[in-house]
Amino acid sequence: QESAGDEVEASRMVPRSIQDLDSSKEKRMSDALKKKDEQIRFLTEQNKELTASLDYSEEELRMLKLEKAAVEEDNKTIRENNIQLESKATCAAGELDDIKSGHEDMESELQVSTRRSAELIKLLEAEEANTADIQAQFNKCKKESMALEQKYQALVELSSEANQNAKSAARENKLKA
Repeated sequence: QESAGDEVEASRMVPRSIQDLDSSKEKRMSDALKKKDEQIRFLTEQNKELTASLDYSEEELRMLKLEKAAVEEDNKTIRENNIQLESKATCAAGELDDIKSGHEDMESELQVSTRRSAELIKLLEAEEANTADIQAQFNKCKKESMALEQKYQALVELSSEANQNAKSAARENKLKA
């Protein structure tokens, strides 16, 4: 600070001419204008960069908004599909319950039918055994009937012979008498 202050005092002590002062003034103005132009160039460059960055950011924002809209549309579609799937799942669950109930009813009916079929098979087997017994008895009766018929035929023949013999004997007795 002292050296800067000394120079200021030294410059005040040295008398200057108007021309030196004008030249110094022009130089300071020229330097100030150069600095100002440099600052304007710097600020213009910075403004261009910021404008480009802002444009880029706005484009990114626009793209993000488009992506968001697409994602929201996809989300809406997925929600609608989810609602449809939930509805179908509910219907399918109801149908499954109906099928299970029907299956249980059928299973119960099948058990009853199986039990009845087993009873009918037993009855049929008993009936077949009974029919076999009746057939055997029928065959026995048929044989006995045939035997009796043969005996009857033999008796009829014997009776006819006896009648013939009795008639012949009665004629002979009539002729003898």
